[in-house]
Amino acid sequence: MPRCFILTLTALVSLTHASSAADWPTFRQNAQRRAVASENINPAKLANTWTYQSDAPPQTAWAKPAKWDAYARLPGLRSMRNYDASPGLAIANEKTYIASSSNDSITCLNLTNGKTLWQFFASGPVRISPTVADNRVYFGSDDGHAYCINAATGKLIWKFKPAVSSPLIIHNGRLISKWPCRTGVTVIKNIAYCAFSLLPWEKSYLCALDAKTGKPTSPGCFIRELNNATIEGPMATSNKHLIAAQGRIPPRLFNLTNGSDAGTLKGGGGSFIMVDETQSVHHGPGNKTGWVTVSNSTTCKPIATHKGYNAGLIGATLEYRLSDHRVTAFNRNTKALAWKTEFPNAQ
Repeated sequence: MPRCFILTLTALVSLTHASSAADWPTFRQNAQRRAVASENINPAKLANTWTYQSDAPPQTAWAKPAKWDAYARLPGLRSMRNYDASPGLAIANEKTYIASSSNDSITCLNLTNGKTLWQFFASGPVRISPTVADNRVYFGSDDGHAYCINAATGKLIWKFKPAVSSPLIIHNGRLISKWPCRTGVTVIKNIAYCAFSLLPWEKSYLCALDAKTGKPTSPGCFIRELNNATIEGPMATSNKHLIAAQGRIPPRLFNLTNGSDAGTLKGGGGSFIMVDETQSVHHGPGNKTGWVTVSNSTTCKPIATHKGYNAGLIGATLEYRLSDHRVTAFNRNTKALAWKTEFPNAQ
């Protein structure tokens, strides 16, 4: 019998601290993708309050990586475009917003009891976590549009696509736009950033839109045509740049104010990007054996390389690194090992 319920979202509440937690309004919590929560939680005193189950698994845009590199005799290759392996979530204003690549929707749940408040359906898969800002929900779809909907009601406020004809093509068993929006929408200071890209021999479009109207006509807005680009996965931001993943090649930087090209990082490709407090960019997991490169966002030059890791995050005192089979924590000041947890049966 096929498995019907794939996504299981469980809400947990502390038995001793029942007050509301801070919002998690976008992918990895903020536009720098640092993925750190401010709450202190005792895992031993958590209790299940409700459970939501989806009716279908995510339909990823790309297949898994090759089993091995026959030329270099390397097994265990990294996936360069695994940004949509799980449904994207955002939490804001006592609501949870779930993106679905299987039924092309955003679902809004009451955070207290898990009840469905509304659903909004696009015309193609929604692969990236939505962004919630100013009572609006922003997201992109494979149908070639960026969307803005009302966070309370799910009603459409605006949708946008570049001024280009949008013939549908078959990709991974689905009819999608030739210019899907697979970056999600990043909102900073009333500007909504997104990109429309798929085929490197076609032009791609990097866009900065007025977050209220969806139009590229306000100060700070632009539409930039790009050549030889394959921008997919959530973009991150530094103080001056948008950092965009490019699959098998390293991330590419663009000026936040006008979209001009600011260079390409060194190291490997992948869809993991994070910007730390020093404005250094952590990106990976590289090709073949896997590694995370740390680069200067101004010069694009590498600063450090962490071998054997796929992703990570940086807290106030500890840096956490994720590999295929463990999570390792290091002291940020001394670089000493703080702890590590193995999960040897992970796939």
